[in-house]
Amino acid sequence: PLSPALGFQSVFSPYPARAISLRDRLRPLYGSAHTDRTDDPAACTATENITLQSLRDTLCRMRADLLRTGVRTTSREGDDRNLSPDEYTREALMTTRIPGLALSRTRLGPSTIPGAGRGLFASRDIAGGDVVTCYPGDALLYAPPDDGHDEEEDGPDEIVVWAEHVNAPDRWSEDEVFDGHAETGRPLTDYAFEMCGSYSVLALPALDADPAYSGHFSNDGAGHHAYDAGGAGIEEGIAAYVRESLGLSNAVHMSVEDCHVATVATRDIVAGEEIFVTYGPDYWLDHGNQ
Repeated sequence: PLSPALGFQSVFSPYPARAISLRDRLRPLYGSAHTDRTDDPAACTATENITLQSLRDTLCRMRADLLRTGVRTTSREGDDRNLSPDEYTREALMTTRIPGLALSRTRLGPSTIPGAGRGLFASRDIAGGDVVTCYPGDALLYAPPDDGHDEEEDGPDEIVVWAEHVNAPDRWSEDEVFDGHAETGRPLTDYAFEMCGSYSVLALPALDADPAYSGHFSNDGAGHHAYDAGGAGIEEGIAAYVRESLGLSNAVHMSVEDCHVATVATRDIVAGEEIFVTYGPDYWLDHGNQ
């Protein structure tokens, strides 16, 4: 993020957690504690074993386990979407931090970009193609399929679905999610990654202790001067930004099995190097003055 990631206290969201704890259901299958110390030999060994394919395999196994054991299919209070079991399972996996995921390849620190606040750094050498970390789904933005109705008559176009691991005091109100938090002026949608037309995952900047889910702290290396094109037109400025951002980036956020987001190295990254991704010109057109 291009502003410091601060801790926030917000009002309780109207979206309650699932009645049956997904974490409790997964813990017997996949463990309960994150191994996040890079000085622990066991942690380093486990981290070496985390690959993009192993993450895919884990998610597929979790999806099958949840469907077999009967993931919740009834609507929560205030939720009349009538999703199918497969859709609820997908939501569950988008909004979980996998228990016991021993992925400790990054640390947080002051960004090398002036004024950017905190950044994400490699705590060890990372080979191109390896998983750097994951991008957490602390909440979802769900956009109902377009049914041709008038949005102004039907109310908000998107709803917020909170992950059960987010405690009530840390949940933002709808106004804060969409319009900005009183302490920063920034909406939570600034920390969004679009999965598809119906879903975007939202990451809370206050939840920063798990190196397995730190993708939301990766900055855009060219974002601080995306449109500082020396008087050039907007098209030239966008082209210059894209060239520089792609040249500086060393990782990319990507959807995994359509239910999780991984940050993957696009080239070899040495320990201590800051992790940069490309936010894209659309983001900076909306946030160019921030």
